[in-house]
Amino acid sequence: MSASLLISQTMNQLKKQLSQEAGIAIEMDTRWVRDMAEFLNEYDMEDDRRECILGCYILLRLSLQCHDGVGKDEQQLTKRILDGDYLQSLYFEYALRYKAMDLLRSLATVHKSLQIRRIEGKPADYLLGTAIQQFVTRRYVQVTYEVI
Repeated sequence: MSASLLISQTMNQLKKQLSQEAGIAIEMDTRWVRDMAEFLNEYDMEDDRRECILGCYILLRLSLQCHDGVGKDEQQLTKRILDGDYLQSLYFEYALRYKAMDLLRSLATVHKSLQIRRIEGKPADYLLGTAIQQFVTRRYVQVTYEVI
């Protein structure tokens, strides 16, 4: 499956799961999504598993972005925190829907470490992508292509 198709199908699944009452539009920098989709395509796994991992990655990144972009306005602060919390809970629901307990277990400590590092003002955003890449490389065989 191409990276574009993987992203498209994953986004469709996420939008179906996203409550309209939450008032959250999924907006993202497609570079980091495309990079992860291309990485996942390098490994031999079922397409729905690829979508699950990419979807969890997107939800966690967006959750962290919501929590990070808090302004001084109290109403904006409340909305950003609630949006981030909602996306994080949606990540859990999404992973459980795909029976990805192994992914949840693998990312639990990393997610907490990431939050702590951000509070401390230390660089942390790279941790999530690295953790997912390590998860995938431990569980799946990389696809090899024969050059003709």
